[in-house]
Amino acid sequence: MNLPNTGALSSVVFLRPYLKRIVLTISIILCLGAVISMLHDIEYTGQDVSVRGLRIFTWLKLLMPKSFYAQREPKLPRTESVLFTRGLESLRPEFIEQGAVYDCRFLATVASLCASESSRRQLFSSIKAGSDGSYSVYFPGIKETVTVSKLSPYELLLYAKAKDGDCLSTGVWLPVLEKAYGQYRNGHQNFFDQTRRFCKHAILEGRFTANSELPGFAAAYGATDDQAAVLLGCRPLTEYKTLSFECGEFGFGKGYVTLRQLSSWFNRAQVSRDFVTEQDSALRKCSQGRLFGIATTELNGNCQAYGLMPGHAYGLLAYSPDKRAIKLKDPFGRGDLRRADSKKALDGVDDGIFESGLSDFNLLFSHLRLAK
Repeated sequence: MNLPNTGALSSVVFLRPYLKRIVLTISIILCLGAVISMLHDIEYTGQDVSVRGLRIFTWLKLLMPKSFYAQREPKLPRTESVLFTRGLESLRPEFIEQGAVYDCRFLATVASLCASESSRRQLFSSIKAGSDGSYSVYFPGIKETVTVSKLSPYELLLYAKAKDGDCLSTGVWLPVLEKAYGQYRNGHQNFFDQTRRFCKHAILEGRFTANSELPGFAAAYGATDDQAAVLLGCRPLTEYKTLSFECGEFGFGKGYVTLRQLSSWFNRAQVSRDFVTEQDSALRKCSQGRLFGIATTELNGNCQAYGLMPGHAYGLLAYSPDKRAIKLKDPFGRGDLRRADSKKALDGVDDGIFESGLSDFNLLFSHLRLAK
């Protein structure tokens, strides 16, 4: 006796002619997602397709004409070994300058910590030079010490630098810290990240490992989390969305639909004031303790017209409650806030440090993240 197919079984039978197409479509989508994820997981300039083009596939050197990869040999800097040329004053936020590593979130956190006397002293005492040329960095947030080898000239060329206004080095403390943080991140990857980076390094560089080419490159693994704040500042960061991110320019945000987003359709001015009030309260509370945090422009392309970078992190240096304005530091050491119709920084000096009122901040940035 033949019984009719019912329920889930009948659905499978109905879909049987299309199963191959469905499986193929899903596989293609997953592969495209993996490729996009890989191309966005950039460690340093050499992996950036927008900068290097097909030269991101370094193993192609074996097959391509030499002219394709031809470039002038970079002039390697002299080897440095002095950690702090000015003692505690070497750790000033204005001295921080991002190198070729895509780790602005890490450097923004360091800059914010360096704006505080107590945090600066803690960082100063956490980095030590060994008698054999190595360095040790103590991460108080996890009570763990990471030891790194002496910096090579190539590492000094690519890693972040600490330089004063006259472009004189204030020591190798920053690239040492970057290398130690990267070495820690290399050794603490979850299974998904290990798999993805193993495939990425194999495809781009012909290296069958999940570890970065240089330890410091792995500092970029913190580009989407706040582990640097936990390791160095001993406190996680609390996230505050901005009006731009949550409500968008026309009432359509970049995340899930929220009540505030719906409210902005009817009274945007009041919702904007609510965002400023919330952030002002959080900043005042944070200032009572040890103020540190970062501001990010993940999905805000409009900020480019005002001299800022999308997909970038800025270190929080100070907050002025009277003016409701925050002081920020761009790890690149340049790129100040300016008017849309001008190329001149609002404060007159393009040094990467600028002030923004909370109302403007909510239009130009995506998130504010403050230490709990």
